[in-house]
Amino acid sequence: MVESLTYQIDNISYHVPTDRLYAVSGTWVQSKGCRLRIGLTEEAAAKLANITALTLPKVGSNAYVGNKLVQITTSDGQVEVENPLMGRIRAANTALLNDPSLIKTDPYGEGWFYEADPFNWEEDKSALLSPMDYNYLRTEDDQ
Repeated sequence: MVESLTYQIDNISYHVPTDRLYAVSGTWVQSKGCRLRIGLTEEAAAKLANITALTLPKVGSNAYVGNKLVQITTSDGQVEVENPLMGRIRAANTALLNDPSLIKTDPYGEGWFYEADPFNWEEDKSALLSPMDYNYLRTEDDQ
């Protein structure tokens, strides 16, 4: 079991696993060998209404910081997820197309979006937050 930090907003507890880095936009990046796996944080996923459709990036395409590579259609409208790194998309979690609820029920596990080979991981990593910094940021945002 991966260790995680916890913070509360409006009496709801959210977890921040310590085995990945975080973007202010609410995405996480986890190293999987030479590849990086990207997903949505528990808090960001919990804020989504009922998910009705999902678009994932095309395998083989290039990704740049800030690109909107994932589109989530909910009962409240569409949400575009901001990409936190530069790289080439190597895998998309197509299981989400059949069961998009995984984004909400298992955001740090089976709910991941895609994997990428980074172009410059050292540069991208410097713009991301450690679990402790992300946890602190979210705690401060609630006050």
